[in-house]
Amino acid sequence: MIETNFAPARRLTQEELASQLKVISDSEVVSVLLNSVGGLFAIVNEQRQVLSLNDKFIKMLGITDPYEFFGLRPGEVLHCIHSDEMPGGCGTSKSCSTCGAVLAMLSSLKTDQAAEETCALTMKAEQGCNELYLRIRSQPIRIEGYRLLFLFIQDITVDQQRAVLEKTFYHDINNLLNGLYGASNLLLRGKSIEKYSQVIHNLSERLIKEVEVQKMLSKHTAEASLQKTDVATDNLLAEIRSFYSHHPAAEKTHLEIVTSEQNVHVYSDVSLVMRVLCNMITNALEASTDNEVVKVWMSKVADRVIFHVHNNQVIPKNVQLRLFEKNFSTKTDEGRGLGTYSMKLIGEKLLGGKVRFISADPEGTTFTFSLPVMD
Repeated sequence: MIETNFAPARRLTQEELASQLKVISDSEVVSVLLNSVGGLFAIVNEQRQVLSLNDKFIKMLGITDPYEFFGLRPGEVLHCIHSDEMPGGCGTSKSCSTCGAVLAMLSSLKTDQAAEETCALTMKAEQGCNELYLRIRSQPIRIEGYRLLFLFIQDITVDQQRAVLEKTFYHDINNLLNGLYGASNLLLRGKSIEKYSQVIHNLSERLIKEVEVQKMLSKHTAEASLQKTDVATDNLLAEIRSFYSHHPAAEKTHLEIVTSEQNVHVYSDVSLVMRVLCNMITNALEASTDNEVVKVWMSKVADRVIFHVHNNQVIPKNVQLRLFEKNFSTKTDEGRGLGTYSMKLIGEKLLGGKVRFISADPEGTTFTFSLPVMD
């Protein structure tokens, strides 16, 4: 038996598949659907193997020989990055347990009812990976004794990208506005006018930068518009300490920022580096319970500087699998928990760094952001 971490791995033989293909080829219902459905349409069997795709689906995949996909599973047809993690292929890896496509098909097979899910899929491409966001409706049907599924698939990637960019923008703007609100309150109370005037000025500059970045991301011109300078890690940690000294998210938790013995320099865009780090810290603060400690420190390993953000909470396994996906939120409230996608997008794609995390009981969760040290 082939090993699986989620859905059944068993497949039909080519002879069995050929018998099913002959049946659906002779079906008038199938013929009408293949030629009339406006979106992407696929027919799979109980083993989730593809028997047929409509022309629009074939064209999207760039397939010249229709038999290339015959007997494969949807994730294998779409070159999902998880489809070859296990010998059983699509549906059998740990990541597949949160895949909308697999969940919809399994639900239909179990209940014999239609099921609809959304699916965030990372698709292997010649140059890197492409992200797809699909809405999938699975409709069970029996034809000549065979139990099959009709999959009606809508590509909503563009709509989702637009929505997520807007949500991450509001998420990060809200983070800055909270800082401004805290600093202005202290200023109104007569606290150190010079100190908090400078804090408000710095936050206002970052607010302007956020708007500029949003415009760049929307136009896909962000990389060409980076404002890189010599950035000292001591200055970054000092600015973070100043920012969270009056931030509402830090009121009920203890934020410990460890001063490093090393002052390392990186060549990067300071506003975007701060955006990544502040997202990490704010998420850690929001995840923590009252009086818990969130710890921030810096280390240097070989030619890279690494920023660490630790909190005591553990991220559930099912959440860990899709934490950095652009449609995924760790919070139930709409618009919250989107900082993880923002970290990955800005930290890696724009700044050329590496964003990672490790979460386990009883150690808790640590996010890291590393950048090359300046030559």
